[in-house]
Amino acid sequence: MTVLVNIMKNVGRKDLPSILAQDGQDQERDKEGITKEEFIQRWSKVPACAPGQNELMRAYDLYYGWDVVQSDQCAAQQFQSAADAGSPEGMLELAGCHHKQFNLIRLAFQTYLKAANMDPNTPGRLTKANKNYGVAAAQYFVGHFYEKGLGTDQDQDYAKAATWYRKAAKNGESRGAFCLGKLNFSGLGMVKNEKKAERLWIRAVELGNAKAARALLGLYLQDLDLEKATQVYRTGRGLEDLALQGISDKEFQVVIQDYVLKREHEGDAVNDAGMTSNSDKSLQPQNGQVL
Repeated sequence: MTVLVNIMKNVGRKDLPSILAQDGQDQERDKEGITKEEFIQRWSKVPACAPGQNELMRAYDLYYGWDVVQSDQCAAQQFQSAADAGSPEGMLELAGCHHKQFNLIRLAFQTYLKAANMDPNTPGRLTKANKNYGVAAAQYFVGHFYEKGLGTDQDQDYAKAATWYRKAAKNGESRGAFCLGKLNFSGLGMVKNEKKAERLWIRAVELGNAKAARALLGLYLQDLDLEKATQVYRTGRGLEDLALQGISDKEFQVVIQDYVLKREHEGDAVNDAGMTSNSDKSLQPQNGQVL
């Protein structure tokens, strides 16, 4: 119910899209929870000619502890072997080990950068845009590292972050489209452009990004476009967004109607304050005259 609470707590806030996009960020499915059967199902369309497949499967067995003793160190060695065989996903996952398992942030950034510069047409697991998942995901992470100033020997660089998010989005990575939309919405590294942010978030939703659906929800509520707000709420729920699941249509409609009433009430209060201020001014001496 965090989304509904945040809607009412932040009536009139211009950054409501950013606030709602953060809801449920800790509720995303834990990577460690995936089963081998689910993983193999994801790989059902990977062509046999994709490089480093055997090494990748051994690496994932070790990483998740499927039928073997779990070992991050041994998994990283197999991801390295997959990367050496030309697998962008192997390079991506090696960077992920440096990043999350070993906390080697600078090395992680350098390794993500290597994966991001590989050929997006390399056979392997694909994004919805039919580009190599390893390359597109790595491009997103490079953008993320530039945005946060991680491992790059410099402070946050929003312009470079935008460049890499744009590449990731073009190659079908939903997080790239979502984050590029955030930069456009906030005017970080570029001129603020809410319309472009909206288009990018719509694209991210098409690619399956639930955070983008919540950002759009905030944007449409901000504009009091209740029809679009309801539509994107239902779309987000259809994306199995844990932050929206469990909220019925009735509960949602009640909250957005309350939101509209509160916005209207605040607008009336602002207008009343303005009228009072103008009335006060009319009673003040003009040009030094005494009333």
